[in-house]
Formats: sequence, structure tokens, C-alpha cells
Amino acid sequence: MKSITAQVLGFHRNNKRLWINKGRIAEAKMAAGMRITHIENHESGEWIVRPSDDGRTSIANTAKGAVIDLNTKEFTEFFKDFQKVQVIPGENEIIIRGHHAESQIKEREERFLRRVGTGEPLRKGGAFAGLGLLCRSIHRGLKASGVAVKQAFANEYNPIAAEVNIAGNEVWEDATEDAVFCVDDIYTMDMDIVPLLDLLVLGSPCPAFSQLNTKRQREGKKDIFHPESGTIFQPILEMVRRSNPAMVILENAKFFEGSIFDYIMTDVMDRFGYVAQAVVVTGQEFGGFEKRERLCKVWISKGLPALSLEHLPFKQANERTFADVLEPIGDDDPRWARRKYLEAKDAETHNGHKYCITPLNATKIPTCGANYHKVQPDSALVAHPAIPMVTRIMTPAEHCNLRDISGDLKANV
Repeated sequence: MKSITAQVLGFHRNNKRLWINKGRIAEAKMAAGMRITHIENHESGEWIVRPSDDGRTSIANTAKGAVIDLNTKEFTEFFKDFQKVQVIPGENEIIIRGHHAESQIKEREERFLRRVGTGEPLRKGGAFAGLGLLCRSIHRGLKASGVAVKQAFANEYNPIAAEVNIAGNEVWEDATEDAVFCVDDIYTMDMDIVPLLDLLVLGSPCPAFSQLNTKRQREGKKDIFHPESGTIFQPILEMVRRSNPAMVILENAKFFEGSIFDYIMTDVMDRFGYVAQAVVVTGQEFGGFEKRERLCKVWISKGLPALSLEHLPFKQANERTFADVLEPIGDDDPRWARRKYLEAKDAETHNGHKYCITPLNATKIPTCGANYHKVQPDSALVAHPAIPMVTRIMTPAEHCNLRDISGDLKANV
């Protein structure tokens, strides 16, 4: 049997201190009175204690049994980045390593700072990637700020969205040589394929926190009790553990914050060595047509410079009009129709739902939800140029224009 014991380093006479007791010493087939030496293996990060007739110290024989007391400047320097170590007895040796969790923190922070400092591209990955618009925005933002970045990984459950992303999204034009796009259920996918990343982007499902999902709200099936995505924090956290990024960015409905799901994720991420920051942003604050309130939550490795989301520097008003996103549609196209059910809903005084015929000069429109295709109240509708009360919804091409999707990505949509 092999034992691995986590121990907190003490501090004595300005040096870090580690006591190894008789149990670990006996496992290594060593005993009190033996002279010992050590080997510093910097490549593997191991401090190895072994018996040696020429050793400068010996295993002490105390009232509590055999003890190895490590308390030197060399030991302190070797484990300067660690508060905990792992003690592993072997055959006539005891191996001491920096604790696994702290080693992960050290590795990702050094990797991140090295890449930013040398101009080597950051490795970025995304889960719940969809068409990849969130990954694309972050990609563009980093490059505009002078930070090199390459896409190294993505996961998406929907094969159509994944196909469009792979075929048309600019993030794959200069992806890493080992880049992987996994089209699979995150619950059951092979996590062994998840590579090391510097940045992980999570466009995680929001139905569990959406106030528009009134049916689930009434049934009490929200938050972690949502049947499709309530427990998806488990594979998310496994993906974080595997990819060990310096930074994790999550986008979701604003009601995610303060949820049980949020508590679980943040608690575990804290144990992984991350510090959280969050802010609610709206599309209209950042050049969009829709208000669309969204939570942006960022976890950054605790040893990196602190992050502030309070005063984001790149806010801008939308300067386009609704007419700018529209494309030519014939006046007799069958998509034009009279929506009498919407007119009736608009006439009701006891509800706040409206028939939203959108002016061509509008710079703000209602949020286009996932059910936009159903032509429901509160959806931005295009007015017929000649016939009053006749409208249509935006076409896929116009919706692309609204979202600033062009080129190959628009063609594939």
C-alpha cells in the first residue's frame, strides 16, 4: 500500500518547517538514528530524503518516536510557493512534493504570465459554444488589446450549431495545431480530451434561471432542480479541473447570481484557488439593440493581479438603426401577415404585453428570445412598407445583421 499524506508547512526561525513522524518513516523502512541526506529534483519538483552514511543530519529519536525535522533555508526556497506539501514514503526514501492543488495554481499562473509576457498566444476554450459568438467576442477583444490568443477547444451539444461554428467562425482560422471541437453531451463526453487552457469561456444554459420559463417556475423546477441543466455544474467543474485555466468566464441570466448553482460553483472554485468577480451588463450598454441583462462572472486564479468589473472601459451606445439590419423583402412575400391575436393582446389593459411594431429609426428593440420564431407578443416585428398592421419577423439573415454576424459565419447560419 502507498500512502500520500497532505501536511501544512510550519514556520520556525524564519524558515518553513516540516515534521515527518514515525508512521511515514516506518513505511519507508527507515528508523531513528539513521543518518540521512536529501536530493533536490527541480524538474519533478521533488525533495527526496534518503539514508546515507555521509548524511549531515539524522532521524531524531523523541518521546513520540522517530521524527524527521526539515527546517533549512534550502528547504524553504525549494517550497517557497507552497503552504502545503504531500509526503510519500517509498522504498528507503521519502518523497516530498508541493501539494497537488497548489501545484496546479502555480503551474497555471506561471504559464499565463509567461505567455502574456512573451507574446505567446493564450490557449482559449469554450463550453456550450453554440455558434461561438461569446468566444468570438472575447477573441476579438483580446486581440484588440494586443493579447495574442488561439482557440484550442470547444464543446457543443447541438450538432447544427456546432457545424455552423466550425465552418464559419473566425476563431478557428488560426486555432492551435492540437485544437479539438467535441460535439457531445458535456455530461457523458470523454473528459480526457480536454486540453490545458489559459482561458475557459462558459456560455452555460440559462433556462434554469430564466424568469421567462414560467412553467418551470410554477413547478419549482428551477436552479439545481431544473431537469435538463440543473446539475451541469458537475461536468463544468470537471472541465475546469482538467483544463486548469488561469481564468474562467461565465455568461448567464442575471438570476444565476445568488442561486444554489452559483453557491456550489463558487465554493468549489474557491477550493480550486480562484477568486470570483461578477457584474450584470446589458446589450444596450455595449453597442447592441436589446437591453438583454446578462450576468458576467469571472473566476481568476488567486495569485494573479486582482480584477475589477466595476468600471468597464469599452461601453458604447448603439449607433445603427433598425433599418440598417433589414434586407430587401418583396411587398407580396408570404411572410407578411396581419397578426390579429397580437392586436388583441395589445388592446388588453390588464397585461404589459405589447404588439411591438418597430420603427425603422429605432436604435433600441425588445429582446429577441429563443421563441422569437413563434411571433409572440413583445417581439420586435418589421412593419410592412405600405399596408398598416401587416408585419413580419426578421429573417435569419437580418437576425445575423442584428448580431453583427457576417461573412462565412452568416453564410453558414
